Amino acid sequence: MREKRLEFKFYDFEGFRQVRCCLSAYLEEVLAAHPSGKIMLTEIALNEAVANALKACQERVGARTGTGVKVAVYVQNREELVLRIQDTGCGFPVEEKLKQIEHKMRDPALIEDDAWVESGRGLLIMRAVADRLKFSRLGNRVSLYISLTPKSDLNARPG
Repeated sequence: MREKRLEFKFYDFEGFRQVRCCLSAYLEEVLAAHPSGKIMLTEIALNEAVANALKACQERVGARTGTGVKVAVYVQNREELVLRIQDTGCGFPVEEKLKQIEHKMRDPALIEDDAWVESGRGLLIMRAVADRLKFSRLGNRVSLYISLTPKSDLNARPG
Protein backbone atom coordinates (compact mmCIF):
# COMPACT_ATOMS: atom_id res chain seq x y z
CA MET A 1 0.00 0.00 0.00
CA ARG A 2 1.30 3.41 -0.94
CA GLU A 3 1.36 5.62 2.11
CA LYS A 4 -0.93 8.65 1.97
CA ARG A 5 -1.64 11.48 4.33
CA LEU A 6 -5.08 13.00 4.64
CA GLU A 7 -5.51 16.44 6.16
CA PHE A 8 -8.74 18.33 6.65
CA LYS A 9 -9.87 21.49 8.38
CA PHE A 10 -13.50 22.11 9.15
CA TYR A 11 -15.51 24.43 11.35
CA ASP A 12 -18.57 22.48 12.45
CA PHE A 13 -20.18 19.03 12.51
CA GLU A 14 -21.53 19.51 9.00
CA GLY A 15 -18.00 20.06 7.71
CA PHE A 16 -16.87 16.91 9.47
CA ARG A 17 -19.77 14.94 7.95
CA GLN A 18 -18.59 16.03 4.51
CA VAL A 19 -15.10 14.56 4.98
CA ARG A 20 -16.02 11.53 7.10
CA CYS A 21 -16.54 9.26 4.07
CA CYS A 22 -12.96 9.97 2.91
CA LEU A 23 -11.64 9.25 6.39
CA SER A 24 -13.66 6.01 6.59
CA ALA A 25 -12.37 4.80 3.23
CA TYR A 26 -8.81 5.57 4.30
CA LEU A 27 -9.20 3.70 7.59
CA GLU A 28 -10.69 0.69 5.79
CA GLU A 29 -7.72 0.60 3.42
CA VAL A 30 -5.06 1.02 6.10
CA LEU A 31 -6.66 -1.41 8.56
CA ALA A 32 -7.66 -4.00 5.93
CA ALA A 33 -5.59 -6.73 7.61
CA HIS A 34 -7.44 -6.21 10.90
CA PRO A 35 -10.90 -7.44 11.93
CA SER A 36 -13.72 -5.16 10.81
CA GLY A 37 -14.43 -4.36 14.45
CA LYS A 38 -11.05 -2.62 14.69
CA ILE A 39 -12.00 -0.34 11.80
CA MET A 40 -15.34 0.52 13.41
CA LEU A 41 -13.76 1.19 16.82
CA THR A 42 -11.10 3.38 15.22
CA GLU A 43 -13.83 5.41 13.50
CA ILE A 44 -15.67 5.77 16.80
CA ALA A 45 -12.49 6.98 18.53
CA LEU A 46 -11.91 9.49 15.71
CA ASN A 47 -15.51 10.71 15.97
CA GLU A 48 -15.12 11.18 19.73
CA ALA A 49 -11.89 13.15 19.31
CA VAL A 50 -13.46 15.39 16.67
CA ALA A 51 -16.60 15.93 18.78
CA ASN A 52 -14.41 16.98 21.73
CA ALA A 53 -12.42 19.35 19.51
CA LEU A 54 -15.51 20.95 17.97
CA LYS A 55 -17.05 21.37 21.41
CA ALA A 56 -13.86 23.04 22.67
CA CYS A 57 -13.87 25.46 19.72
CA GLN A 58 -17.54 26.33 20.26
CA GLU A 59 -16.92 26.98 23.95
CA ARG A 60 -14.05 29.30 23.10
CA VAL A 61 -15.66 31.37 20.38
CA GLY A 62 -19.36 30.77 20.89
CA ALA A 63 -21.32 31.09 17.68
CA ARG A 64 -18.41 32.74 15.88
CA THR A 65 -16.70 30.58 13.26
CA GLY A 66 -13.23 30.73 11.82
CA THR A 67 -11.12 28.77 14.30
CA GLY A 68 -11.75 25.27 13.05
CA VAL A 69 -10.52 21.79 13.80
CA LYS A 70 -7.63 20.17 11.98
CA VAL A 71 -7.49 16.43 11.39
CA ALA A 72 -4.48 14.60 9.96
CA VAL A 73 -4.50 10.86 9.35
CA TYR A 74 -1.40 9.04 8.14
CA VAL A 75 0.79 5.96 8.46
CA GLN A 76 4.06 6.47 10.30
CA ASN A 77 7.06 4.27 9.47
CA ARG A 78 4.70 1.65 7.99
CA GLU A 79 4.12 0.53 11.57
CA GLU A 80 1.33 2.62 13.00
CA LEU A 81 -1.67 4.63 12.01
CA VAL A 82 -1.70 8.14 13.45
CA LEU A 83 -4.89 10.15 13.96
CA ARG A 84 -4.08 13.73 14.99
CA ILE A 85 -6.88 16.10 15.97
CA GLN A 86 -6.22 19.71 16.94
CA ASP A 87 -8.53 22.51 18.00
CA THR A 88 -8.09 26.11 19.06
CA GLY A 89 -9.80 25.67 22.41
CA CYS A 90 -8.26 26.29 25.80
CA GLY A 91 -7.40 22.64 26.35
CA PHE A 92 -7.99 20.68 29.54
CA PRO A 93 -5.97 19.35 32.49
CA VAL A 94 -4.38 16.44 30.62
CA GLU A 95 -2.53 14.73 33.47
CA GLU A 96 -5.54 14.76 35.76
CA LYS A 97 -7.87 13.33 33.11
CA LEU A 98 -5.39 10.64 32.07
CA LYS A 99 -5.02 9.50 35.69
CA GLN A 100 -8.80 9.23 35.95
CA ILE A 101 -8.93 7.19 32.74
CA GLU A 102 -6.16 4.82 33.84
CA HIS A 103 -7.98 4.31 37.13
CA LYS A 104 -11.19 3.46 35.28
CA MET A 105 -9.38 1.11 32.89
CA ARG A 106 -8.26 -0.96 35.89
CA ASP A 107 -11.79 -1.28 37.30
CA PRO A 108 -14.50 -2.41 34.85
CA ALA A 109 -17.24 -1.42 37.33
CA LEU A 110 -16.18 2.22 36.98
CA ILE A 111 -16.39 2.00 33.19
CA GLU A 112 -19.86 0.49 33.47
CA ASP A 113 -20.93 3.42 35.67
CA ASP A 114 -20.07 5.81 32.79
CA ALA A 115 -21.75 3.76 30.08
CA TRP A 116 -24.99 5.74 30.04
CA VAL A 117 -23.80 9.28 30.72
CA GLU A 118 -24.17 11.81 27.93
CA SER A 119 -20.57 13.01 27.94
CA GLY A 120 -17.20 12.07 29.31
CA ARG A 121 -16.70 8.79 27.45
CA GLY A 122 -14.62 10.13 24.57
CA LEU A 123 -11.21 9.99 26.22
CA LEU A 124 -11.97 6.57 27.66
CA ILE A 125 -12.95 5.26 24.22
CA MET A 126 -9.83 6.78 22.63
CA ARG A 127 -7.65 5.20 25.31
CA ALA A 128 -9.30 1.80 24.82
CA VAL A 129 -8.87 1.86 21.02
CA ALA A 130 -5.41 3.40 20.63
CA ASP A 131 -2.18 1.66 21.53
CA ARG A 132 -0.87 5.07 22.62
CA LEU A 133 -2.37 8.50 23.20
CA LYS A 134 -0.32 11.66 23.17
CA PHE A 135 -1.64 15.09 24.10
CA SER A 136 -0.12 18.50 23.64
CA ARG A 137 0.90 20.17 26.87
CA LEU A 138 -2.12 22.46 26.65
CA GLY A 139 -4.48 19.60 25.84
CA ASN A 140 -5.87 20.99 22.59
CA ARG A 141 -4.20 18.39 20.35
CA VAL A 142 -4.47 14.63 20.65
CA SER A 143 -2.65 11.97 18.65
CA LEU A 144 -3.90 8.40 18.61
CA TYR A 145 -1.35 5.78 17.60
CA ILE A 146 -2.71 2.44 16.40
CA SER A 147 -0.37 -0.41 15.56
CA LEU A 148 -0.67 -1.82 12.05
CA THR A 149 0.87 -5.11 13.10
CA PRO A 150 -2.00 -7.49 13.81
CA LYS A 151 -1.51 -8.81 17.31
CA SER A 152 -1.58 -12.57 17.68
CA ASP A 153 -3.96 -13.96 20.22
CA LEU A 154 -1.74 -14.83 23.18
CA ASN A 155 -4.50 -16.99 24.63
CA ALA A 156 -4.87 -19.10 21.51
CA ARG A 157 -3.93 -22.69 22.06
CA PRO A 158 -2.79 -25.05 19.36
CA GLY A 159 -5.50 -27.51 18.69
